[in-house]
This record gives sequence, C-alpha cells and structure tokens, in this order.
Amino acid sequence: MFITREIESPSPGEILKEKRKMQGLSLQECSKKLKIQKRYLEWLESDEYKRLPADIYTKNFLKRYAIFLNLDERPLLS
Repeated sequence: MFITREIESPSPGEILKEKRKMQGLSLQECSKKLKIQKRYLEWLESDEYKRLPADIYTKNFLKRYAIFLNLDERPLLS
C-alpha cells in the first residue's frame, strides 16, 4: 500500500534566507547594499507580507533582493 504525502517546498522567504546565509551575508549587510530597511528584509524572509508596505513596493523589494542573491526572481514573485 502506498502512502501519499504532501511535500512542502520552501517558501520564498525560506529560499531568500537560505541563499543569504549560504553567501555568508548578514541582514545588515544586505540592507546597506540594497538600501532597503533591515526590517523589510526580515519580513520578506519570514513571509510576513502583510507587514510590508503596498504590494508594488513589496514586489520591488523581493525582486531586488532575489537578484542581489543571484536568484531567479520570477518563481518567488508568483
């Protein structure tokens, strides 16, 4: 008998956080280089989108952060 399980893929925030840590970067460093407030990056990494400003800003932050970390931003934005 086969058991079916859902495989949870990492969230966009988990992907960002893991990639940042793999590159040995702190949130403070990313914040300075991107000129995005540290708390916004923290909220992106913890998938707390409701705490972020309007959608257009959030999408821009996410896109810039992903590109900065050498990630394809398209899957993260969808």
